[in-house]
Amino acid sequence: MEEREQVQNLRHKIELYFDKALPENEQQDLLHKVKTDPDCSEMFNNEKSFRDLIKNGVKRTPVSPDLIQTIKERIRL
Repeated sequence: MEEREQVQNLRHKIELYFDKALPENEQQDLLHKVKTDPDCSEMFNNEKSFRDLIKNGVKRTPVSPDLIQTIKERIRL
Protein backbone atom coordinates (compact mmCIF):
# COMPACT_ATOMS: atom_id res chain seq x y z
CA MET A 1 0.00 0.00 0.00
CA GLU A 2 2.89 2.38 0.74
CA GLU A 3 4.23 2.07 -2.81
CA ARG A 4 0.82 2.94 -4.22
CA GLU A 5 0.69 6.06 -2.04
CA GLN A 6 4.17 7.04 -3.23
CA VAL A 7 3.09 6.68 -6.86
CA GLN A 8 -0.04 8.74 -6.22
CA ASN A 9 2.03 11.39 -4.43
CA LEU A 10 4.49 11.52 -7.32
CA ARG A 11 1.68 11.76 -9.87
CA HIS A 12 0.15 14.61 -7.85
CA LYS A 13 3.47 16.48 -7.78
CA ILE A 14 3.83 16.05 -11.54
CA GLU A 15 0.34 17.46 -12.06
CA LEU A 16 1.13 20.40 -9.79
CA TYR A 17 4.36 20.98 -11.70
CA PHE A 18 2.54 21.29 -15.02
CA ASP A 19 -0.14 23.45 -13.40
CA LYS A 20 2.67 25.74 -12.18
CA ALA A 21 1.50 25.19 -8.61
CA LEU A 22 4.44 23.23 -7.21
CA PRO A 23 6.78 25.22 -4.94
CA GLU A 24 10.17 25.94 -6.48
CA ASN A 25 12.16 23.77 -4.07
CA GLU A 26 9.87 20.83 -4.82
CA GLN A 27 10.19 21.52 -8.55
CA GLN A 28 13.94 21.04 -8.29
CA ASP A 29 13.48 17.80 -6.35
CA LEU A 30 10.99 16.52 -8.92
CA LEU A 31 13.19 17.39 -11.90
CA HIS A 32 16.14 15.64 -10.25
CA LYS A 33 13.98 12.56 -9.69
CA VAL A 34 12.82 12.68 -13.34
CA LYS A 35 16.46 12.67 -14.46
CA THR A 36 17.51 9.82 -12.21
CA ASP A 37 14.45 7.55 -11.99
CA PRO A 38 13.23 5.91 -15.22
CA ASP A 39 9.74 5.22 -13.82
CA CYS A 40 9.36 8.82 -12.72
CA SER A 41 10.66 10.00 -16.08
CA GLU A 42 8.07 7.87 -17.87
CA MET A 43 5.22 9.27 -15.75
CA PHE A 44 6.47 12.80 -16.29
CA ASN A 45 6.75 12.37 -20.06
CA ASN A 46 3.34 10.70 -20.28
CA GLU A 47 1.73 13.63 -18.48
CA LYS A 48 3.59 16.11 -20.68
CA SER A 49 2.52 14.29 -23.84
CA PHE A 50 -1.09 14.15 -22.68
CA ARG A 51 -1.16 17.86 -21.89
CA ASP A 52 0.50 18.68 -25.22
CA LEU A 53 -2.16 16.61 -27.00
CA ILE A 54 -4.97 18.40 -25.21
CA LYS A 55 -3.41 21.82 -25.78
CA ASN A 56 -2.45 21.38 -29.43
CA GLY A 57 -4.31 18.38 -30.78
CA VAL A 58 -7.91 19.06 -29.83
CA LYS A 59 -9.80 21.25 -32.23
CA ARG A 60 -11.74 23.95 -30.43
CA THR A 61 -14.96 25.31 -31.80
CA PRO A 62 -14.89 29.09 -32.17
CA VAL A 63 -17.14 31.00 -29.80
CA SER A 64 -19.15 34.02 -30.86
CA PRO A 65 -18.37 37.40 -29.30
CA ASP A 66 -22.02 37.60 -28.19
CA LEU A 67 -21.65 34.43 -26.12
CA ILE A 68 -18.47 35.76 -24.52
CA GLN A 69 -20.21 39.03 -23.65
CA THR A 70 -23.21 37.18 -22.19
CA ILE A 71 -20.96 35.09 -19.98
CA LYS A 72 -19.06 38.16 -18.78
CA GLU A 73 -22.31 39.93 -17.95
CA ARG A 74 -23.60 36.96 -15.94
CA ILE A 75 -20.33 36.71 -14.02
CA ARG A 76 -20.59 40.34 -12.99
CA LEU A 77 -24.04 39.81 -11.44
